[in-house]
Amino acid sequence: MLNDCHGGLILSKGFGLAIPPSLAAGFAAVIRPQVRVADGQVILSRNPDALFPARSDNRPAILRDAHSAADWLLSHHFSGVSAALASDLRASMVTDFVAGVFDSVHWFSYNPWRKLAQLSMPVCVPSTGTPNPAYVDPLKLQSYCKYISSSDTYPVPAVGSVLPQPYPGWSGSVSGGYFQDSYHVQRVFTFPVSVGAFQLPDRPAFFVVDVTLSFTGTSGGNRRWPNVAIAVRRHRLVDTRDTVPDATLWYVQPERKWRLPVAAKTPGWSQTITRRLIFSMREFDGADFVPNDKYISLWLSPVPPSGRYFSLNDSCDCSFDASASVFFAKNF
Repeated sequence: MLNDCHGGLILSKGFGLAIPPSLAAGFAAVIRPQVRVADGQVILSRNPDALFPARSDNRPAILRDAHSAADWLLSHHFSGVSAALASDLRASMVTDFVAGVFDSVHWFSYNPWRKLAQLSMPVCVPSTGTPNPAYVDPLKLQSYCKYISSSDTYPVPAVGSVLPQPYPGWSGSVSGGYFQDSYHVQRVFTFPVSVGAFQLPDRPAFFVVDVTLSFTGTSGGNRRWPNVAIAVRRHRLVDTRDTVPDATLWYVQPERKWRLPVAAKTPGWSQTITRRLIFSMREFDGADFVPNDKYISLWLSPVPPSGRYFSLNDSCDCSFDASASVFFAKNF
């Protein structure tokens, strides 16, 4: 029997070897048996998977997609470099991607050609659920507000604009003893992309989005409000107003990822939160690119109270600013 410097088993020989069932699972994790048919001898060697387990892909989506994009760029631009240099380049690329840095040598960048506001009016009914007693005010009961579809799409108006064409964001107040949403407006960005951008089905593409959410309320806010709803679509025609996903078709990231703490409650409460969102297009649209697609539309939206998550305000509202760019990897 041979041992390594740490006392671990390297090699053992035996005849008529029998491992007790109670220990079989433990041995299987670290030892790989090899049977020599001629003499019945069993050779036990260390299982390499125990030393170098497969890398889990339960990494954050941005980190997983950054590694995938770095591998793609390495294969298209640095195929002849040494393994050591490739490792250094990969680490540098991943760091840049996660920080939202996409250099012009390896990436095409596109800014939105059109920016629109999309209004949706809620349908609200009194809530029939049993609320948490800690969050009940008999003069400010919950309602159930549902956004069924968009009712108007228009150029983004001036900050502070209200109905009939309000500025992106949402608003709500207590009416008849129930809190009800008043309206919700999301932003729509349309990007024209160059011919051939979708020719390579596995080409990496990333969005870099900067958002500013400005909240006001009579008493305070909650961690749900800083969530951001996102949808991405590729299309061939420039006008997608009649085919856009409406308010029921948003793609919302898990709340644990997007939730942020808000300032302590106080009369006349207000808070502004600024954040940068970086994500791969494939996180929202995993299908291979279609060569004939010429446009990308991106929907960004704050998440409204929906009649329930209003933190016992008499009234509250959100103003939603955003800018966005999209980056496609170059293949030359």
